[in-house]
Amino acid sequence: TLLKLTTILALWIIAYLLSHFIVEFLLNYFGLLLQNPSYSNLPSYLVKSFYRGIYFLGFATGYYYLKTYLKEKKRTAILEKEKLEEKIRVQQIEKELISAQNAFLQAQINPHFLFNTLDFVYHEVNTQSPKAGATIMSLATMMRYALDAGQTGHEVFLHDEIAQVKELIFINQIRKHNELNLSLKVEPEVQGLRMIPLVLLTLVENMFKHGDLQDKVHPASIYLFVKEGVFYIQTTNLCNAASAQMSSQQGLKNIQQRLHTNYSDKAKFTYETSPEQLFHTRLSISVELMR
Repeated sequence: TLLKLTTILALWIIAYLLSHFIVEFLLNYFGLLLQNPSYSNLPSYLVKSFYRGIYFLGFATGYYYLKTYLKEKKRTAILEKEKLEEKIRVQQIEKELISAQNAFLQAQINPHFLFNTLDFVYHEVNTQSPKAGATIMSLATMMRYALDAGQTGHEVFLHDEIAQVKELIFINQIRKHNELNLSLKVEPEVQGLRMIPLVLLTLVENMFKHGDLQDKVHPASIYLFVKEGVFYIQTTNLCNAASAQMSSQQGLKNIQQRLHTNYSDKAKFTYETSPEQLFHTRLSISVELMR
């Protein structure tokens, strides 16, 4: 390396001397110099040119190292900023996780007491009103699923969550005297896939909470399918104007955050309201993450 550097410096100085000599020779040849050429005294000319070359070389080297230093300093500052932002992001995620855990613990009622009570009410009511009894059992099933999903936090088979969606639809049909215009379509290849829990259930619950599902002209729909290696959930429902104005869409924002945390950019979730006041949601996840 030292030999290479020495050779480069020597070649640079020789090139400088030659170029300086050629320029001065040409100027003298065409009579453009007002005095005798400096190379007439060759030893003095070589010494002066050599030191002048070293002088400019020193400036050039200093400029190069200064520019390199400033560039590295800027790159280091960017890396430190990114590292700090990543640290803040991790701390924020940890803080949100702790808040979610605290909220879950605060919201918990003794599950044994709750389910025992529902079981008692079911047996008391079922003999007089089988419809009410079936509603209580559906509610208990959904609550048990939500409680178990919240405790584990792991992925679940979609067919399990689809079963809970059917329970939710059943309960709301009972409440609305079977006047809801809602269809659920699930393609067979969807059943064996796995994903984080309570996403599909939250989407459907949001339809009941903020949608008008009794309109016969604009029936609501839920469609689950796989296409070209991507899993999709699509929902459509007519907006309930009064409910939509009061909605903060917090449930949908939570879905977006959970999907991003678990699947990064391989999951996409969008929602919008059309000019006809139809509310559409579309969720897509790469199937390779769901097996």
